[in-house]
Amino acid sequence: EILRVCGSYQIVELMRQGIEPNEAVKRVIERILKVASAKGKQVAFIALRPDGAVGSGSTTPGFQAAIAREGKKPELVEAPVYGPGANTRPK
Repeated sequence: EILRVCGSYQIVELMRQGIEPNEAVKRVIERILKVASAKGKQVAFIALRPDGAVGSGSTTPGFQAAIAREGKKPELVEAPVYGPGANTRPK
């Protein structure tokens, strides 16, 4: 049910239209929550644009993404939570 939304494809298309990666992920997760039964399931995405801009998001807390950039130490980033369980946005 969640797959029929084609989330990864939608994120790429939104970024092609100029939407920032985090916003693209947010829009797709919100759409999934509207049309699919994702209650109690973790749905998460990581988006990477060719220029290196990164975005991520999840329906539940605890999803992390490892981000490595040339010349910098890799970092583990807590993904923002969107949907009913989103009380705060992780930094």
